[in-house]
Amino acid sequence: MGTKKALLVGINYRGASGINELNGCCNDARRLSNVLMNFYGFEGTDIDILVDEPADGERDLPTHANIHKYLKKLIDGAQSGDTLVFSFSGHGGRVKIGSLGEDHSQDTDYDNTGYNEMICPYDHTNVLTDDDLREIVSGIPAGVNFTVISDSCNSGGLIDEMVEQVGGAELKYEEELRVSEGSGGSKRLTEDMLISSLNNDDRISDPVDDSNIGRVLYDLYKDDSSLTFKCRFNQDAYSRAGSKSDDVGILLSACESWEFSTDTADGGVFTVALESVLEELRSAGESSPTYRQLIMAVRGKIEEVSESQHPCLYCSDTNADALFVGEFV
Repeated sequence: MGTKKALLVGINYRGASGINELNGCCNDARRLSNVLMNFYGFEGTDIDILVDEPADGERDLPTHANIHKYLKKLIDGAQSGDTLVFSFSGHGGRVKIGSLGEDHSQDTDYDNTGYNEMICPYDHTNVLTDDDLREIVSGIPAGVNFTVISDSCNSGGLIDEMVEQVGGAELKYEEELRVSEGSGGSKRLTEDMLISSLNNDDRISDPVDDSNIGRVLYDLYKDDSSLTFKCRFNQDAYSRAGSKSDDVGILLSACESWEFSTDTADGGVFTVALESVLEELRSAGESSPTYRQLIMAVRGKIEEVSESQHPCLYCSDTNADALFVGEFV
């Protein structure tokens, strides 16, 4: 049996400037920790939790640099048969390819959504994008199960070049204007919010707009910036280390790439539904679900209360019908 390890991130952005505070994201990280330990036999010592409201003790804050540091810890030494989980609950967003300022011939975005999807660390202007997640996945050895769970807005397509197994990719261009924030708070960071935050940053002297945002983000964060920006302004940064394997990388997204993900005080609607489905199956003595079965059941549970978000599954054909992080214990 391989090693089971996890990195679980939850960010409520208390006191952040230019971005909406959230309420249940730290709860999401703790909830998933309990699921992995109680349902799947993960050891607590093999689970790192990064939250910005450390009610259960001091932890490193979930900054861009710390998320990268702990992701490196998660995947370093990974071998075939290992199960790795990375979850993120917090603000997400997307920017249109080509609206990032100066173009670069080695644009890393090869997916078919037409956007760079992103998640927002505690230092929320220093985003991580679908390119960053793709580079991480590409560096993981074949035979490793690397599951990403993202409870954030626009989370569909958060890993570049992944096959959408469950979702409405063929509808996105017709449907992307039909979005709803649902009954709770939206975990959405728009490009306008990002620009506004940068214009209020004392470290930046010149005005920021959609013509120079990419350059500004790279100049501000340099080697700590997203690959999306580094590859445009530093040719040496371009990298897709390792070889893609169809059994590495599984994304469970809270919604389609054009939809919002709903936050409540208890937690994200997606994460709460995921826990509920697994708890009901286990309590009934059922087997652990496959990734496809799980995401379809979570979709059904969310549709009982809201039609504002539709969770998706991105992975290989083989992994779609593999058990979600293994057997119940």
